[in-house]
Amino acid sequence: METMNKRNTLERIRRSLHFNNGCYVDPIGKAGGLALWWTDEVNLDVRFSSKNLIRCIVNWPRISSPFLITFVYAPPVWNDRMRFWDRLKAIAGENGYPWLCVRDLNDYGAQAEKQGGMPCSRGRMGQFHSLMSDCEFMDLEFKGPSYTWSNNQEGENNIRIRLDRAMATVEWRNLFPLAQVLHELKVGSDHCPLVVKCRVPLKKVPFIFKFEVKWTTHVDCSQVIGSAWSEPHRGSDLFRLAQKLKKCKHALMDWSKKVFGKDRMMLKQLQERIKLIQTEDFSQENLQRERELVKEMEVLYLREEMALHQRSRINWLNYGDKNSAFFHACMNQRRQRNQLVRLKDDSGIWIEDEDGINEQIRDFFTGLFVGAEARDFSKAEVQNCVKIKAILKEYGEASGQKINFEKSGISFSANMCDIDKQLVRDVLDVPMIKGDAKYLGLPTEWGKSKTEAYAFIVEKTLGKLQGWKQKCMSMGGKETMIKSVVQTIPSYAMSCFLLPKGLCDKLNSYVSNFWWKGDAETKGIHWCSWDKMAKTKSEGGMGFRNFRAMMRLF
Repeated sequence: METMNKRNTLERIRRSLHFNNGCYVDPIGKAGGLALWWTDEVNLDVRFSSKNLIRCIVNWPRISSPFLITFVYAPPVWNDRMRFWDRLKAIAGENGYPWLCVRDLNDYGAQAEKQGGMPCSRGRMGQFHSLMSDCEFMDLEFKGPSYTWSNNQEGENNIRIRLDRAMATVEWRNLFPLAQVLHELKVGSDHCPLVVKCRVPLKKVPFIFKFEVKWTTHVDCSQVIGSAWSEPHRGSDLFRLAQKLKKCKHALMDWSKKVFGKDRMMLKQLQERIKLIQTEDFSQENLQRERELVKEMEVLYLREEMALHQRSRINWLNYGDKNSAFFHACMNQRRQRNQLVRLKDDSGIWIEDEDGINEQIRDFFTGLFVGAEARDFSKAEVQNCVKIKAILKEYGEASGQKINFEKSGISFSANMCDIDKQLVRDVLDVPMIKGDAKYLGLPTEWGKSKTEAYAFIVEKTLGKLQGWKQKCMSMGGKETMIKSVVQTIPSYAMSCFLLPKGLCDKLNSYVSNFWWKGDAETKGIHWCSWDKMAKTKSEGGMGFRNFRAMMRLF
């Protein structure tokens, strides 16, 4: 965000806030300007600064590795911003540190990140996705308002966009697996403040026992379960079942601590022993010992990958195919997503205390399944509205399925005046459906452009084909992801509508680029045509689906 202030003014503010150090880039006229402040607790080395960027290396005593942070104010002009994107890509090419990139990018990557104004072109959003893929960034999930900038105008002229964000490489994410991004409220500026919390303590929750898949790799697992299950118990059938399950749980927990509790220490010991053997002179005895130790180490690696796979909740990709890095990254993402820092109530107020959050969740789920879905396309007349409301009330009393008007919605045609709209809404007492609302995963309203209507399919596909996944997944993992996840995204839309051929070709292109390059937006060398890749494996292809052929099936 622009400071629009000279160094002297910012220095006075820095001293009043008790920051020990600062770095400044003065504005040009009344536009631009950057400022960075830090305390002596952080060893920060500014390597480069310009009107759009401050790049620094951070050494933090609490972590084992230094990392790179770039604080960004991207140029507002499109051509200048493209040159700035190239500069960031150049940094990615020469960077060897875990990397965090944060602040005002003056751009966005999905139509859902903008409200109001003209829709953004696919080419512009494609350039943003290309930046994220080339730099191997993953978008850090945030909590707070969805849009970080507003033009603060009234009525239909109001535009809100998510221009500010924090992005990081997988290596940085692994350094700070509990990091969180908070969008604070806009006060005194048209931008939201961004707060990146690198170390967020996990809230203590009651321990829930879950069966570990890695236990099945040990020969004693079935014996431990059988021994605990065979112990006799008195009481009813359900009581005896509960006691047997409880006994098995405690037996498995005690056994796991003894057998699996020292896996990491054993892994280090095996690595040291293998290293020692490899430094000695060759002998048949050493070769045999090394093979035995490698087998033991492979078992420990498999256990670790199975544990990561189970916690990542990635059900479409099997373990044992060198995808541990991908499982670990997904597990960190899921762990961050599960942290509920604050919650907005019906009146728009953010609740941060734990008791208030619990109360809001309890109230929400209490009435979640009370209402029944109903859709009506009647003429928007007050008399009809009164009749409809009476019918729905009578239906609820007769069936016991009360209509929840708070979760209902109403849609109007474009030729209806605002006064009539408000009158109908007051009678029915239901909110108006927004233009970007969806029903069963598909848009409720369609414009003239099919490309804009189906943009959500493209955005969802690009979200699954992020460039950072390239270095975390093997070729087998990429194949499984394409077949089981990506190529199933448009299936429901295809069963309802005829997708444009251009959209099908674009989806084919994204999948092909990801397979050969690891990036949906960037073309690598395609060693085989897509038509051949779409053939079955018995015919020499990979068995990928051609989206045009899928469209003909529906």
